[in-house]
Amino acid sequence: MGTYRHWGIRRTGSEILLGGVDVRDLGDDEVNLSYVVFPQFRRDGVARGAALLALRYAERSMGTRRAVIKMLADNLASVNLAKGLGAVYVGDEPSDAGAMFSVFTLFLQSLS
Repeated sequence: MGTYRHWGIRRTGSEILLGGVDVRDLGDDEVNLSYVVFPQFRRDGVARGAALLALRYAERSMGTRRAVIKMLADNLASVNLAKGLGAVYVGDEPSDAGAMFSVFTLFLQSLS
């Protein structure tokens, strides 16, 4: 099945696409979690719900133990989401575009 899983985010019973979520296998029982929620659907728990589903899938179906979550350092909504999931800030790293990412890690057994 490969090392990358991507899903569209929709509400149950709706055909409206709210965004997307994905996990990418990084090796060593670790995945990168990434998500986007379109602006008109933000601040309603959409990203949190999608992230939890994707992380539980990664743990159960991919054998993942840990997730890495990177976001632009000034993206407070994503920083708060990572912290709300139980992720721990581990440092900053530069993006390919020259910006700065805040990097968090999350041990998936804490989601159970």
